[in-house]
Amino acid sequence: MSSVEFKNLNKDVEMESFVSIKSIKVDEKFCVKAFKKVATKFGTKVMVDCEGFSSILPHRFTDRLNDEQIGYWNEKIKSGNIKLFMVSKGPMGNTTKIEFFEE
Repeated sequence: MSSVEFKNLNKDVEMESFVSIKSIKVDEKFCVKAFKKVATKFGTKVMVDCEGFSSILPHRFTDRLNDEQIGYWNEKIKSGNIKLFMVSKGPMGNTTKIEFFEE
């Protein structure tokens, strides 16, 4: 492989840093790039890819976002029809309150 091919390969497999949903800044909005389901040692969870990081959403999102809904939102984001943002509202009991909104 040439250096250009390696550069392209590296770009294609580049990973976002993983951040615990509990540690993101409260009331700061983050642009959502995609949702996906991932297998964890605790079962299937929904991961959100934001600009600059990825995070696993609290369990209640796994119960609410099925594969069809994830595909729907990913298509809207990818097509540019919407700009979706995520914001943490901080700790709420044993979890973190997360909200999504369009701009």
